[in-house]
Amino acid sequence: MALTFNPHPATVVAPQHAPTPLLSLDQRLAAFARCGIHRTVVLRFTRAFSRWSPEQFVERVLVRRLHAREVVVGHDFGFGRGRSGTIGTLRMLGRRHGFRVHVVPPVRVGGVRISSRIIRRGVELGRLAVVRRYLGRPPTVVGPVVRGAGRGTRFGVPTANVRVTSGVLPPIGVYAVWAAWDGLVCGGVANLGWRPTVDRSRRRAGPPVLEVHLFHPRVPSLRGRMLAVAFGRRLRPERRFPSLEALARQIHRDRLVARRWLRRQRPIHRMDAP
Repeated sequence: MALTFNPHPATVVAPQHAPTPLLSLDQRLAAFARCGIHRTVVLRFTRAFSRWSPEQFVERVLVRRLHAREVVVGHDFGFGRGRSGTIGTLRMLGRRHGFRVHVVPPVRVGGVRISSRIIRRGVELGRLAVVRRYLGRPPTVVGPVVRGAGRGTRFGVPTANVRVTSGVLPPIGVYAVWAAWDGLVCGGVANLGWRPTVDRSRRRAGPPVLEVHLFHPRVPSLRGRMLAVAFGRRLRPERRFPSLEALARQIHRDRLVARRWLRRQRPIHRMDAP
């Protein structure tokens, strides 16, 4: 059994410092299931819950609700009000209540201690190959497909416009990607940015737009569905073209480059559900 919190505790106790979630809750649950965990308890993290002492958390959750006998935590685990509870606290309370504590040591790849902070920073810097080695999978974002302007269809390259709700975005540019919906996975090419050729105002208010063209012979209407997009390789930076015709030619070149790159990669047959 896994025990997790939702929303992220930092969004409640220090929202101005809350990190961008690497996974949505649904993705987290899917990842647990893939690891062989049969059940997950999701505790709603609230302001009142954040004030519980370490003793209250152990007695109310681990002992009374879960009847825990073995508790597994990470090496940097902290709990209770202000993270005042340490692993030493947990072991002491375990002896009192009859459960054992197991501590998982840090995971290291090439001498680097892997953490969510390292992963976020790597994605933001565009170090996609390094992040993929750390995660064991390409970095992924998730969001609903929303209505777009339909310009891609006029170029013969229809796109799904994704409003990203979880996951860390890489630098602005054009990418070879994998996308997943309803259990299907296929390759594609995506533009992440502000579309300077078609929007010459150069406004950069709000998040960049993620437009995904899928290499699938029969793509259904995806509007309103959740789409997971995994970034494989950055093909080029986003730039302004002198005309829509020049942009259309470049889009078709991007498709060819993305297809060639994806064919050389190990196929991805499964991605965490959005």
